[in-house]
Amino acid sequence: DVLVQTSFKDGEAIVTQGAAADGLYLLQEGTAAAYAEWDDGEGGAQRAELCRYGPGDFFGERALLTGAARLATVVSVGPCVAARLDRAPFFR
Repeated sequence: DVLVQTSFKDGEAIVTQGAAADGLYLLQEGTAAAYAEWDDGEGGAQRAELCRYGPGDFFGERALLTGAARLATVVSVGPCVAARLDRAPFFR
């Protein structure tokens, strides 16, 4: 199977900023939020919500195509289900 369905609990990270890319995610049920984090220059960290995803939305396409590290953390907002398309099957 090319798409792997995975369930996530409320608050669970689906992808993490800076992590190695493993593929693209297609949200099937629920809601997820993307956050970026950065150093504020004073020894602290800043965090901002970039967007929200709902059923039918996808994220991770850059990582799928380039293999680059994740630019944001995506966290489930309530329980959600996503289908993951890994890089290896995509490039077969």
